[in-house]
Amino acid sequence: MSIFKPSHRAVAPLLYQSLFAASEAYEAGERDAGKLEAIGRAVLAREFGIAVQYFEVRDRGSLAPLETVGADGCLLALAAYLGNTRLIDNLLLEG
Repeated sequence: MSIFKPSHRAVAPLLYQSLFAASEAYEAGERDAGKLEAIGRAVLAREFGIAVQYFEVRDRGSLAPLETVGADGCLLALAAYLGNTRLIDNLLLEG
């Protein structure tokens, strides 16, 4: 049974904010997958209660990990725990 506390509701938007921050860096020209991942993780690190399971840059078609984002864009994917609740989100970046 998952227990999602009211205090978690205030923190949950950080998941999307982390994806958006990486997206903004991509739009500004960043193509290094490790740097995009670090940007997203840095947003999540602002909140002590978030336990990141993964924040990854993946190929849009094969879902293979990427080192560099190509011309066709990528998928940003994340999973994190807030308390006992596992939350997932993703964002497709167009090339």
